[in-house]
Amino acid sequence: MGHWYGPSEKANKKQENGGLGMNKVILCGRVGKEIETKNIGGNYVAEFTLATTKKWKNKAGESQEKTSWHNIIAWGPIAKVVKEYSSKGKRLIIEGEIDYQSWNKSDGSKGYKTVINANNIEIVDFADKEKNEEQASLLRDQQETDGFDPNDIPF
Repeated sequence: MGHWYGPSEKANKKQENGGLGMNKVILCGRVGKEIETKNIGGNYVAEFTLATTKKWKNKAGESQEKTSWHNIIAWGPIAKVVKEYSSKGKRLIIEGEIDYQSWNKSDGSKGYKTVINANNIEIVDFADKEKNEEQASLLRDQQETDGFDPNDIPF
């Protein structure tokens, strides 16, 4: 079991000035619909859904699964990269913060939506074969210059 290190002196001051908190989520899943982009007040934004699926076996040994859908919003350079290099069905790893949005609907009722504001996106599957090959070539070039040989790994 790991050791818990208490907050630093700087964090203690932060806590005195309004609290210390954490809002972080990491998701790995597939893009659920084509990535929509727009410009809001001069900021490039991408919106899409991400599907994550949990699999398990019940007491009878039968396979079960549940898919959850997450609303993702990415801003600026992250939004441009995800739009250019990913698409529906491709796998992504998203690191971000949970945000709860609300608005007044036209019928006078209140609407609610939970979103993940993406701070970092790792593209697992690239949008097309050509970009996959380009990325693999860049990785091979980097490995050659670093002297890294994956066959040298002892496990």
